[in-house]
Amino acid sequence: MPPCPNAEVSSTSRRVGRGASVTEPSRGTSPGSPRARAAARSRQADDARRERTAAHFAAAAASTPEARLGIHQRIVLDHIEIAEVIARRYASPRSDWSDLKQVACLGLIKAVKGFDTAKGTDFVAYCVPTIAGEVKRHLRDHGWFVRPPRSVQDLRARIREESHSLVQALGREPSSQDLAGALSVGLGPIIEALQSEGSLRPASLDVTGDSDGDDCARGLQEVLGSDDAVLAQAELRVLVVQACRGLAPRERHILYRRYFEDWTQAQIALELRITQMQVSRLLGQILAKLRLELTGPPPPAPASASPPAGQAPLISDLAAAITSDAETASSAGSG
Repeated sequence: MPPCPNAEVSSTSRRVGRGASVTEPSRGTSPGSPRARAAARSRQADDARRERTAAHFAAAAASTPEARLGIHQRIVLDHIEIAEVIARRYASPRSDWSDLKQVACLGLIKAVKGFDTAKGTDFVAYCVPTIAGEVKRHLRDHGWFVRPPRSVQDLRARIREESHSLVQALGREPSSQDLAGALSVGLGPIIEALQSEGSLRPASLDVTGDSDGDDCARGLQEVLGSDDAVLAQAELRVLVVQACRGLAPRERHILYRRYFEDWTQAQIALELRITQMQVSRLLGQILAKLRLELTGPPPPAPASASPPAGQAPLISDLAAAITSDAETASSAGSG
């Protein structure tokens, strides 16, 4: 924890952050040691601030609303670093530190407005649980990307507290069965609460892996599965291959040059020593043969009958593509 700007805040920070006061010298410490002198100065600073705060609240009670607002602002500024210490205690990589700090400051303002001097004079003892409650409420209501039920959140908090004791008792990380036995809860709710940990902040698709391997330098988005366009055309390719087997070698050669090697009709005509118009006519005949082979004559069927699901769209799409290419080839040849 970074050092506070003065001894007064430093004493409160250590007391709030660690749950114990260090203003009293520890046993075995001589009164003249540096630690004892620092503890005495911190104790004096705490007493001075407590008296100053009590005087502020007494003045605010007898002041006008405008003057009371200014006095409350001085009290907030005098205790602002207590809010920062509490916010830092609940900070984590999954929570924004600036948001927690603002929530803690709002809790401090709420504590100043709600403090009643008739019920006590120690404002620090009142504001610390008030600020902590505001931060916890913020984390409970706004800290989840996907908010689970309240019962799951409470069980998750119990698991987190019980895990530390089980680690020391067992000498290892506790399993789900260990947690269920220690908390007297069923195994199902324990697993659900453990899995809710990922609901706080989901993994980013751009974060690279942290393990050794080929995927460690790639983001999650690059290794997730997606639709394979080549696989979607696999059935169509099989049908075309079967239809091409019924063509003559010369026809297969022309088809290969035109649609696999992307040759122009002029290049094919030059290789075969024929005219471009002849190549266009041959392509039209080849595509007509393929269309007949793929679609075939329509079988007689009642009007209510429908073709098998998935097969008719595939053949009709292929037939439309062949027809379109044949028309294009015919128009190019006639031109």
